[in-house]
Amino acid sequence: MPGLSPDELWGYTCLLILTYGRNPLEFLADYGLFLAKAVTLVLALVVIITLIISAAQREKSSEHEDGELRIRKLNDNYRKLREGIEARLMTDLDRKAFAKLRKKEEKAERKAEKVKAKVKSAKSDTAETADDAVKDTRVCAGFRW
Repeated sequence: MPGLSPDELWGYTCLLILTYGRNPLEFLADYGLFLAKAVTLVLALVVIITLIISAAQREKSSEHEDGELRIRKLNDNYRKLREGIEARLMTDLDRKAFAKLRKKEEKAERKAEKVKAKVKSAKSDTAETADDAVKDTRVCAGFRW
């Protein structure tokens, strides 16, 4: 402290020792440790609260349960992108012919899907009938005819 003589400084030191019962440097060290512990505790609480809040928000924003995969078909997006680029490069007549061809392809795809669905339902009906026949055979096999 500027302006204090060594005797005055010693007097203040003695006063602090008498007041707190120890050396002022020990007092400052203890106070520094107290501040460090307090800051650590506050930071730990802030981190814990932040983790809890982020976990709650993550659950709210999650549309699917854990362990589920969300699958998107990218083929259509890339096909549309390619067609858009090709359409910019084509003339009007080429563009019309391409659109007509694409409509025919989509119609054929829809028809193929319908046929697949019919075949699949026919197979499941046949499988059910076959299962029923097997069950009947097992029941009849238990009896001696």
